[in-house]
Amino acid sequence: MTASRVPIASGPEHELDHPVHLVPLVQELLARGHRLVTAAKPYDGFEPTRDKWVCVLERPITWEDWVALNEKFDIPPTIHRFGQAIRDDLNWCDIVGGGETI
Repeated sequence: MTASRVPIASGPEHELDHPVHLVPLVQELLARGHRLVTAAKPYDGFEPTRDKWVCVLERPITWEDWVALNEKFDIPPTIHRFGQAIRDDLNWCDIVGGGETI
């Protein structure tokens, strides 16, 4: 029997919330050894910028990280790997690695 993947919503429940729908992805990346550069509180590792929400990790998100996330989660197509980061096109959110922003 194959375990079912955990669904990731395509956005936060309330339009003005920080990207809580992406928090499980960040938590899994932290469990895989990533570390936050952005503050954990008050927005679960995400910070608002002028243009979007960003969560910054110390090291890049690898292809292996992305595969592992897709094995555990059912990720909507609007959330995808973008270079060495994860981008949510629908909600203007990025999870980036290597301490840089895109």
